[in-house]
Amino acid sequence: MKISAILLLLLLSCTKGSLTESPVISAFAGELTVNGNSSKTGVPVKYGDIIKTGQNSFCEIKLNELSIIKLSQNTEFVFNISETENSFELHSGSLAGLTRKKFVKQNQYLIKTPTGIAAIRGTAYFIHIESPDSTYFCVCNGTVAIKGETEETITSTHHKARRITKKPDNKITSDDNVPLLYHTDADIDELADKIGEKINWNNAY
Repeated sequence: MKISAILLLLLLSCTKGSLTESPVISAFAGELTVNGNSSKTGVPVKYGDIIKTGQNSFCEIKLNELSIIKLSQNTEFVFNISETENSFELHSGSLAGLTRKKFVKQNQYLIKTPTGIAAIRGTAYFIHIESPDSTYFCVCNGTVAIKGETEETITSTHHKARRITKKPDNKITSDDNVPLLYHTDADIDELADKIGEKINWNNAY
């Protein structure tokens, strides 16, 4: 499937809540910097913060009591959430997320990658930047609609992945013949446990 612009809409009900809580670094290990300075657990995450993890490192950010993201090793991530803006930027590395409660005033938040944009309302998902021209995206548990020149709705109870690739002519393609890579059930289950949630792998939340 060829698409000129990727918009991945994770369509699930996260209708309560708003930007009323301050996101905070809830756990980390290894090398972690925020805006070039070493950081630690308990530090609030603010608009414009550039967060980087080193080799064999990770960082978890609790967005509110029912939403969390985890940055894996060698990740560069920009937090652009404010009263009026609602986006993350994933420049490199990997991001796993679970959203059960809205934490922005908009109905969704965006994750911008080198090859596409994911607009998220709720569910469990995983993104890995394979290269500047290739992004691996997995709907771990939920529903997603891909909009561009064509439209595709994906419902997944147990991982459905896409590889979004930018070709030399700048055309964007989406490959649906992609196996489960870079993460496992246990990774998502562990993330859910951090916010007192449980993934039902027999049902798309």
